[in-house]
Amino acid sequence: MMGGDCLGDVNDMLTMCNRRMLLPDDMKTVVITAFNDPYENSQENPSAEVLNELMSNPGKHIQILPHKLPTTFEAADKKVPELTRIWPQQILHLAPHSTPKTIYLEAKAFSDGYSNPDKNGNVPEGNEIKLEEDDDQKIREPWVDFKSLMDELNEKFGLDGKKFGGLKIEKSENIGRSVEGYLYFLSLRDGLMTTPFVRIPPFDDECTKEVITNVIRELIQILTRIDC
Repeated sequence: MMGGDCLGDVNDMLTMCNRRMLLPDDMKTVVITAFNDPYENSQENPSAEVLNELMSNPGKHIQILPHKLPTTFEAADKKVPELTRIWPQQILHLAPHSTPKTIYLEAKAFSDGYSNPDKNGNVPEGNEIKLEEDDDQKIREPWVDFKSLMDELNEKFGLDGKKFGGLKIEKSENIGRSVEGYLYFLSLRDGLMTTPFVRIPPFDDECTKEVITNVIRELIQILTRIDC
């Protein structure tokens, strides 16, 4: 043991060298958005429930900044500029969907076709997101290697459609034209290009909230490249 007036035992010194202190720079700040309105016939919103679980246990070296928003186009318009000002190491969008036992990674976002009213009965003007005159990119894709991401998650959890009641993770290119897709396009348009959008399925007795949260927690570790 090292005393106050000595240089310390060699073994103690080597132990200290090998045990790296956790510095502020080691922490990764991850902004996660979720929708807090009841979904379909349930009083819970799976995306908000998963975010709550992640707040309780974010994972190793992860600091989560939660952003829950109502399912309205106005809320999405206000939220994205706020996120661009924060500019964390990673942003992750969560939203619910109704297909059982499947986590979807959304690979495309669209600027037009938003004719489905939000919960307040509103739609964007012209059912579209206005683009700059020199911008004709109506479909945007994030800078995310979905294959590698899914391969790592499948290897970690064995998501082969047999475990956890048949839970799978798949890439989707049909996010739909609702508030969720609107939020995603705004994010990609405004430069948040490494932002994945994850659809959370309904929970059941085997495909539980805890199981799905574990998958999302590991997804965050992969995205931030933390050695966990």
